[in-house]
Amino acid sequence: MNRHSQHYPHYPPRSSHPQRVPTQSASNSGILPLAGEASGNVDIVAIHGAGGHRERSWTAKGSSQTWLGHKDMLPRNIRNARILTYGYNTAWDEKQSYYDAMKKQARGLIADVMEYRKITTTPPNRRIIFIAHSTGGIVLKFALILANDPCANLSEDYQSFARATAGILFLGTPHQGTETPSRLVNLYFTNRRPNTSLTRDFMTHWNKLQKRLLPYNRISDNYITKFYFEGHPTSLPDGSRDVLVPRWSAVVQGAVNAEAVMLNKNHSDLAKFKSYEDNDYLSIVNGIEFIISHR
Repeated sequence: MNRHSQHYPHYPPRSSHPQRVPTQSASNSGILPLAGEASGNVDIVAIHGAGGHRERSWTAKGSSQTWLGHKDMLPRNIRNARILTYGYNTAWDEKQSYYDAMKKQARGLIADVMEYRKITTTPPNRRIIFIAHSTGGIVLKFALILANDPCANLSEDYQSFARATAGILFLGTPHQGTETPSRLVNLYFTNRRPNTSLTRDFMTHWNKLQKRLLPYNRISDNYITKFYFEGHPTSLPDGSRDVLVPRWSAVVQGAVNAEAVMLNKNHSDLAKFKSYEDNDYLSIVNGIEFIISHR
């Protein structure tokens, strides 16, 4: 396994005075700016997974603010970047094709990102780096496939979305599914214990969706990709513990310009960091810096 060599940035001593921390929003729809200005030279966009929230999914237990926007974390490490988080409705109506639901989410991602860049008069050549946790990575893959479809009459927004994307950090995305169908259902239905009927129906939709995602390999050389996978098991609703998305699933086999990196976290905590001294956090920072320096 390859891993970026870690570097430990120097930080000045923290102030002894308490800092006012913004209250997290209850809303979970669309783009929320967390740090940086429109004049930055790169946009970093975080996408949560199923059952997630655009702020809470990125906030460690005991913290009151996400590492994406905390002044001592990502904004300090990645200067001159605008940091955004994206929220969307992950609910799936079991009467609806999961392919159609995912396509709607992917189109919504493209529309919301491009609309935000328009209203903030963002230069079209401003690079985008996506950080996608869990099933949010499936939404992003679908969006990039749509935006790179050579047979479609693509709008300018779709073309700009594809051109602006420089790289991706996938955090525990189940590209190849999971060891057992029930574990995959655990990822998508976070508050429900899988039953036989739900698992069977969902897997039928999932297998069809997987075929639709095959073109990603063809476009993967357009981007630098970091596949982060979990090294610790997750506690599940049935009382068991398991690694939900192991390495073999978290990596797209055959992807170009890609590297796999293990983090010493469980599935949920792949997206949550409490300290800038956390080696796993520094690995994420290094991944972002690598993309910036090579694109």
